[in-house]
Order: sequence, then structure tokens, then C-alpha cells
Amino acid sequence: MTQFTFIIIAIILILLEEFVLANNRYFWLGAILPGIGVLGLFLIWLNSPTLTWYDYVMIPLCLLFIIYAWGYGRSFYHKRKNRKLRALQIHNQYQQKTGLR
Repeated sequence: MTQFTFIIIAIILILLEEFVLANNRYFWLGAILPGIGVLGLFLIWLNSPTLTWYDYVMIPLCLLFIIYAWGYGRSFYHKRKNRKLRALQIHNQYQQKTGLR
């Protein structure tokens, strides 16, 4: 895998994690992509007959990137959830003040 391919895949994963997987009500969908990525890395590592120094550098970097993308998507989900909760609380406070239902 070249560095260019790695960068393109990383950008696609970040966009997919942020705008598709973390932006729905099923929070567990955001764990599917990183889980598949980790399993894929371990399968590549186990099935490679010989590993070069480049592979020993790229596999941990890919693993760290997958963990970072998962954490980023998870924090994005929690921020969105807290924003909705705050909006609901503000709406309820307004209704209580004005007496509207």
C-alpha cells in the first residue's frame, strides 16, 4: 500500500465515520467500520509471508488511525446527542415560563 492510497482511504474513512455512521441514532454502526478495519489489519499481518520494515511501520499507524477515527466519530455522536438534549431542555423551560403547551 502506498502512502497516497493510505491517505485517500484515511480521508474516505473520516468522512464516512463523521457524516454517515456517527450521524444516525444507531450508535453501534460507528463501531462496525473500525472493527472491520482492525480485523483486516490482523488478517493482512497474519497472512503475509514476509514483512518489511515498511509493514512494521504502517500496520501500527493504520491501527492508530482506525482507533482515532472511531473515537472521533464517537465524540461527534455524543456532541450531537447533547445538543439535542439541550435544545429540548430550553424548549421545555420556555413552555413552562409562558404556560404554553
